[in-house]
Amino acid sequence: MKHLPQAFLTFVLIINCFEGNSQTSPTSVQIKRIEGSGNMGRSLDFKQGMYDTLFVTSANRIVHPIYDFNEGPVRIEVLDSTLLPAGEMRIALDGVIDNAEWKMYIVGGADTVYSSTTIGVGDSQLIPQWGLLIQVKQVDNWNEDCGFVLNSTIEHTGTPWLKWLADTDYPDYTNWIRSGSVEGTDYSGDNEGCFENILGGTWGPYKLTSHADSTASPSWSKFKVLTDLEDAHSVDVIITPDQSRWSRCPVLEIAEDYVPSIGGAERFNLRMSPSVDKNGNPDNSGTTGMSWFPGYAVNLETGERLNMAFGENSWLQADNGADMVWNPTATAETQGGDPILGGGHYIYVFGHNGDVPTDDVPLYDEGQFIFERLSSNNYSPGVLAKRHVYKDAMWVSIPMLEQGETLLQSEVKIKLRVRKPYAAYQGLPAIVNQTFPLYSFSTNQLGTTIEETVAANLDVSLFPNPTDNQITIQSETSQIQSVSVYNTVGSLVQRSAALSIRVQLDLNMPHGLYLLHIETERGMVVKKLVVK
Repeated sequence: MKHLPQAFLTFVLIINCFEGNSQTSPTSVQIKRIEGSGNMGRSLDFKQGMYDTLFVTSANRIVHPIYDFNEGPVRIEVLDSTLLPAGEMRIALDGVIDNAEWKMYIVGGADTVYSSTTIGVGDSQLIPQWGLLIQVKQVDNWNEDCGFVLNSTIEHTGTPWLKWLADTDYPDYTNWIRSGSVEGTDYSGDNEGCFENILGGTWGPYKLTSHADSTASPSWSKFKVLTDLEDAHSVDVIITPDQSRWSRCPVLEIAEDYVPSIGGAERFNLRMSPSVDKNGNPDNSGTTGMSWFPGYAVNLETGERLNMAFGENSWLQADNGADMVWNPTATAETQGGDPILGGGHYIYVFGHNGDVPTDDVPLYDEGQFIFERLSSNNYSPGVLAKRHVYKDAMWVSIPMLEQGETLLQSEVKIKLRVRKPYAAYQGLPAIVNQTFPLYSFSTNQLGTTIEETVAANLDVSLFPNPTDNQITIQSETSQIQSVSVYNTVGSLVQRSAALSIRVQLDLNMPHGLYLLHIETERGMVVKKLVVK
């Protein structure tokens, strides 16, 4: 009897695990980011409890965020957990340009697997000896395509108590996200309208927000050219009644220039009222324009806590526009149709787009950088000082209270997700992987079976099998999106894109055993194929 190579035996084990065994559909892992940033165009989510670490140190960042199952920045699927080595495994990129590659290794072990393609190609790669399927693919930043905008959600832990001004294309104040191609009403940069429908048009990038419609215009009219849509990041904004998690922040005056504001503050300067504490009482700091936002914001790619601000229209005192507290009312407009918008309590999330320490809004510093710029020249900042602030504005929304509800009666989480390429990012003073992306996961913690895969496995068939040189793959209920064929050592030998419930492939490969990785709308299916 001939002895089969070890790689072939391992490959057969993986195939056998898909033959009617309900415990063998792919499972997921929780991925830790050690260095670098990016998301491969995947929608990220931290594992439960990760935000707690923000409030036990003064770092104002989650140094090594751990992402939830199926929500990480690389794709890792466990096809056979019995083949996984025990302990910690790492994936390290040797760069972030398209011709960069990756390697995977066991911490403390001698075995290393190298990528078969560059990250620019980013093919899925089977690692038979470990029972894994890996994909690490570089993606584009904003490239004027709507694939940049990923799924976003608003989650309430109780009865929804917030509502938001939704963008429209009407020629009035409701057209506050100027995205699209309607002549005379839209700004350049997003002709396809990719950013108009995030969460029903209730959140938008600062660059595309209106600066021309007075009360309903959440952006300063100058120097928006200094902001770029590619500077948008995946962000969580959490609004919470827990005061220990509130953010010290500036309050921005948004009263129109032609109406009297308190202290004569100009639009998008600091509010000219004494700074307050978390309960809205004067904090006796001797400063003006600082308050507390009831929550916090975090960059999902970097783990950084971000600076925030909120607006007030101090002319709208009947709608809480002058009390230095984030407390929007339910009033949308006057009886005559003029916008009130809850008193103008707009929400702002800031990044640091130029990454120049002396010139950028930093990660969360209790609003100090913004305060210093906007309080310069005796609270009458010049254009340069304001430019330093608003060039780093990233996300904006216009919130109001739901009629009959109470402020802060439960927690609200706003998840904004966009596609971000892998990039260098240093999390700690000690550099581990030249600041290029480095990820790890423990083989002792696996996720549950991927439900979509189980469902898809029930209705995908291939015939004839064995075959000479042609195969038909058919699904009864979901479209097939791609088919990848791997050989016995886990190398990709053929890949075909598709968008049909029935796909026919011509095979030009030696006889032997192969593994088909079939992507459908409902998940991934793995099938064995014999070429005779």
